[in-house]
Amino acid sequence: MKSNSILAHRIIFNGIEYKMAVLNIVQGDSGDWTVKILPFGGETHSTTFHSGTIEVCNAEGMPWQGPSDGEPKVVLT
Repeated sequence: MKSNSILAHRIIFNGIEYKMAVLNIVQGDSGDWTVKILPFGGETHSTTFHSGTIEVCNAEGMPWQGPSDGEPKVVLT
């Protein structure tokens, strides 16, 4: 299983803006990707910080809709 967590001031996911939240991207054993947005509740080990905005996109730069879009891409601004 592969996992990546990023805390950011703003996260845009499927057209919704989340403020001071953690983006968690996980690739399961079957290869499917899961994206979760969690409220910031305190420092967490192995979570990086981005002082700006994150958008979750597919390979074509469009909003990532789900596992059928393949690996989610993180666009930092």
